[in-house]
Amino acid sequence: MYIDKKNIKRDFINELTTMYSEDVKEASNLHKYFALAKLVKKYSSQNWMRTNRKYKNTKKNKYTIFLWNF
Repeated sequence: MYIDKKNIKRDFINELTTMYSEDVKEASNLHKYFALAKLVKKYSSQNWMRTNRKYKNTKKNKYTIFLWNF
C-alpha cells in the first residue's frame, strides 16, 4: 500500500464516517483522534503482519526490544 497525503485523508474520512457517522466538520476532536489512531493502527499492522510472515517463513528468530527512558 502506498501511503500519501491523498490516501491518508481519504482513509481518515472513511474511518471517521464509519465509526461515528459524522462529517469531519461536525466531529469532535476526540472522535477525530480515535479515528486517526485506528487508521495508524491499520497502516502499521499491515507492515507488522508482513514482517511476522517473513520471520515465520524463514524460520529466523525475532526479537522485540522495548526501550524506556525516564
